Amino acid sequence: MKRLSTIALLLLTACATSSSNEPNADVLLKADREFAKQSAARGHLAWYEFMAPGASKPANGGRVLTGPQEISDNMLAAFGSGFTLSWEPARAQISRGGKLGYTWGRYHSVFKGKAREGTYMTVWEKQPDGSWKVLFDTGDPD
Repeated sequence: MKRLSTIALLLLTACATSSSNEPNADVLLKADREFAKQSAARGHLAWYEFMAPGASKPANGGRVLTGPQEISDNMLAAFGSGFTLSWEPARAQISRGGKLGYTWGRYHSVFKGKAREGTYMTVWEKQPDGSWKVLFDTGDPD
């Protein structure tokens, strides 16, 4: 987990050299909103489709999920047990190199009748076809 935090910090530092006013940062806000919409509508399938090949996501118990299939399988189990999740990005930045970016915002989840809100951060990676996919996703409950 410490390694993932270090990676996230390095990615954020790389993106900090870019201005949030760059017009292309809007592409990440749009991608993140579409991801949220698809997650609400299609559950784990969206998590598979929006993940980059080398994607990582922290899971319960300090585990780290790696790759679209493992992340999707985890989300299938969560959604299958009545878990709901929604989010709205507040900000996006893209690195000067144009291949990495991040979004962050607020999320709302419900599990076993217990509502939770918090802040999330998603690191995005530009794919060879020009699309953006999730490289790392994490959240911090309030």
